[in-house]
Amino acid sequence: MKPEHLVLWISLAFVAAVPLVCPLSAAAGDTSAFVAPDDGALLVFVQTERIQDSSDFIVFDTKGICLATLGPRQAEVLRMKPGRYTLFVSDVANQSSFRLELALAAGRTYFVRLYSVNKYGWTVPQLATVQRGSNAYKGLKTWLEQTDVTYAHDDQCRGKPADKRANRTQRRINEANADWKSEGDEYRRGLILIESDGLTSTEVPWL
Repeated sequence: MKPEHLVLWISLAFVAAVPLVCPLSAAAGDTSAFVAPDDGALLVFVQTERIQDSSDFIVFDTKGICLATLGPRQAEVLRMKPGRYTLFVSDVANQSSFRLELALAAGRTYFVRLYSVNKYGWTVPQLATVQRGSNAYKGLKTWLEQTDVTYAHDDQCRGKPADKRANRTQRRINEANADWKSEGDEYRRGLILIESDGLTSTEVPWL
């Protein structure tokens, strides 16, 4: 295990990030944090960007309740019940919101990559679900080695409103839903995870 490290968290108001000491982390090559329990699924959000290149993200459900926050070079692990979910991911700067459609199976671990690209001098957040056989799937091992592992059950925002102003959260949900409907099949395929995309406990050590 590495020493405790500082990670950048997002305030519930979406206006400030506060450095906190994270109580749990994992060394590169230690994949034990990514082994799902037999009766549950794990959902891992991974951001490998450096601080100067990164965005801060928040993950929330259809009711606007925060599930996790994510800063630079961080892999946040969420324990989930098996089933179908619609989740939303938004960056602090309000540049982008994404809708995710997930089908999670017990005993499997699923990954979502968060990153940024430079377009016309602007840093634009992007999201890619890690689907079997995809480029994201092939790059997963390298990305995880660049991150510190944190756990959603330790996240200060967990179970609280994603934003103290509900109308701002709803606006993000509306924007993500509008993109989902208008952007076409290729766009939607990149925001979906199906049960077989998850890694089993025997596959996780390959990371």
